[in-house]
Amino acid sequence: MKWLPKATWRGLRADIARTLSHKSLKPVAAPVLIAEFKRAVDPAIKGSNLPREFAAQALEVVADESCFDEIAELALDPKYGEARTSLAFVLARLKHPRRDEVLVALLDDDWMCSLAIDNIGKKGLYHLRDKVEPFAQSDDKDVRKLVAKTLERLGKAEARAAEKARKAKAKAKAKAAEKARKAAERKANKPRSTTSRRSGQAGS
Repeated sequence: MKWLPKATWRGLRADIARTLSHKSLKPVAAPVLIAEFKRAVDPAIKGSNLPREFAAQALEVVADESCFDEIAELALDPKYGEARTSLAFVLARLKHPRRDEVLVALLDDDWMCSLAIDNIGKKGLYHLRDKVEPFAQSDDKDVRKLVAKTLERLGKAEARAAEKARKAKAKAKAKAAEKARKAAERKANKPRSTTSRRSGQAGS
């Protein structure tokens, strides 16, 4: 990791970034990869963007919630262009309180819009359905097709969530009923007190 910030040849930087794509380096490699992503590139030089792209791909593996805000900032910045592609998948994977907010913001970015829609569907974020639905009217047929697929996924995710909630409710109800039954059973089987028995004998 220590060599990535020092390296200048883009081929070596790309190789190091790719090597850092290992779960065992989560999340210690993330700050180094984020710094590499931010390094300036020369668009006039072919392949100068490769280290940045490999850094983004590696972040899919090693990033965790502690890196979310920094990665979100990069994903939302248009100056990083195409290299941001992998960052959309990183953000969707991380269970961070701002995840929905950032994915919705990416819908307003022409380059990231389709990626945001796709990830909303894949993660089953059905509560964001109303943010996706307007894109069903897009002039781009590929976007319309993606939206249709996403809405189908969201419908299935919502149905699964509803079924899970129904089962949990039924299980809780059954558990409460069983608890009440056992309590009643214990009460019925509880021995009469000595005082009660003596009172009964005196009366006879």
